[in-house]
Amino acid sequence: DGRCPDRIPFCDSYWPEFRTRYLRERGLPPGTSLATHFDHDFQEMAPTMGPWPSDRAELGTDREGHRLQRDDFGLVTRTCPGPTTMSQQIDCKIKTTADLDRFPFEDAAAEERFSGLRQALRQVCSRVCPVLKSGGPFSRSWRLRGLQQFLLDLVADPPFAVEMVRRVTDHLI
Repeated sequence: DGRCPDRIPFCDSYWPEFRTRYLRERGLPPGTSLATHFDHDFQEMAPTMGPWPSDRAELGTDREGHRLQRDDFGLVTRTCPGPTTMSQQIDCKIKTTADLDRFPFEDAAAEERFSGLRQALRQVCSRVCPVLKSGGPFSRSWRLRGLQQFLLDLVADPPFAVEMVRRVTDHLI
């Protein structure tokens, strides 16, 4: 309506330990929404952005009990049990320059990329303002090769790195 807002919009995310402890210490029921409790103003939402959503999979666990999964960028990660661990990148889909052509990106406008977003949108809009987001070209491009290898590509093979960024950018657009 053109009026100046009464505050800076607020949104946050909470680690599971914080959520559990906060609810327990405040005597709140386990199903309490912290977004509602803390009066969030918006919720970030995103479609499935990776080039290969059909490849996304839970791959099980390894001998040490680490969870293995492949995301829609083809990046395979290993995550240690526990709530605050970082995932370790252990494999990727794009291993060579030829792989960029061997593995064409799936349709960026495919309906299934947006189905979860569409289902949640009505409920979100009834509570807060939805903020639709997409990832940036850098953060999405390195997922094709793993961060360390992509950083090496930027130095050792700039044309290859640029081509990955170009394809990811075109896909996101």
